[in-house]
Amino acid sequence: AKGSFYANPFDGPADRPPTGAAAAAVRDTFLSSDNNLWPAEIAEFEAAFKEMSVIMRSAATKLASCADAFVRSSGAADADKLSAVLTHPSCAKGRLLYYFPQTKPADKDGDTKWCGWHSDHGSLTCLTKAMYFDQDGQEVTDKVGDDLAIESRDGAIHNVRIPSDAIAFQIGQAAQIQSGSVLRATPHCVT
Repeated sequence: AKGSFYANPFDGPADRPPTGAAAAAVRDTFLSSDNNLWPAEIAEFEAAFKEMSVIMRSAATKLASCADAFVRSSGAADADKLSAVLTHPSCAKGRLLYYFPQTKPADKDGDTKWCGWHSDHGSLTCLTKAMYFDQDGQEVTDKVGDDLAIESRDGAIHNVRIPSDAIAFQIGQAAQIQSGSVLRATPHCVT
């Protein structure tokens, strides 16, 4: 089981809800930075979340440009889709996940996974190093193991541990569809 915190961390004109009478129904559900509810118990949370989001967007924009060039070089009719998605910031969402303590036994292979095998639905997912906490809410820094297992195109499974000073990216199902399967969604599980 997991819990999520979602927010739109950006505050530019394209991140704002639509205006005018015709947009009234959409405005109430539009996920803009105006609608974020930041936890008051963690004073520095909002600023840190937004700062990390700016770093991620900068790296994602560069990666999307390279990915679009790759799609274009393959002869795909419709390139530049990934970059286009990132130029519409209201599409970007920040998400923090909390995995509740595991209560079920290991599977037949002796594995316990926080989240089973899947591919993300969006275009591009940016990831940071996983953080682990004990029952008292204190960070556990000596966790042994990997953050993710990913499946490559040849079916091989690779274990991934994201360093604390790095970010990682996964291609999602939307980018696979938009690129005519030149880009492939990354099957993965959280270990």
